[in-house]
Amino acid sequence: MKTKFLRLSAVAIVVVTLLSLGLFFSCEEKDGNNEKTNNPLKNTEWKLIEFVDVANNTTKIPEPSDSICYRLVFEENLNKLNVHSSTNSLSGDYIINTENYSLLIKNLYGTEINELYDGNLFMQGIKNTRYYSVSNNILELYYNNRQNYLKFERR
Repeated sequence: MKTKFLRLSAVAIVVVTLLSLGLFFSCEEKDGNNEKTNNPLKNTEWKLIEFVDVANNTTKIPEPSDSICYRLVFEENLNKLNVHSSTNSLSGDYIINTENYSLLIKNLYGTEINELYDGNLFMQGIKNTRYYSVSNNILELYYNNRQNYLKFERR
C-alpha cells in the first residue's frame, strides 16, 4: 500500500512538473511595457524619407535632406529611443505592442530649439505616433488618427 502511494505521488509530481514546464515555455515573454520579444524595432536605425498625408493623398520630401537629420535609433536594451531632428537630438522611451501594432513614444528629453524647415512637423509626428508598420525595410509611424504618417527607410 505504501509503495503504491509513493508511486502515485511520484507520478503526480512528474505530471505537475511537466505541465508547469509546458505552460512556462508556451507563454510569450513580455516585459512590463507589454513588449513581446520579437520587437521588430529593437537595435535598428531609420532615416525619414517622406511625410505622407493619407487624407489628401500627398507626400513631402523632408528638408533639409542632410543624412544626419530626421533619424530614429531604437536601442537594443530598455526600450530607449534616440531622435535626431533638423537641429536637435533627443532621447526617450517607447512602448510597443506587436499584437495591435501600437507604438507610443514618451518621455522625450533634450532641446527642441531652432528647428529648421520640417523640423517642427517631424517632431509633431514623432510625439503623436500611435501605430506603426514595418515591411521591406520601410517603417511607417502613424499619427493623427492614421491620417498622416512618417515614412522611414532602414539604414
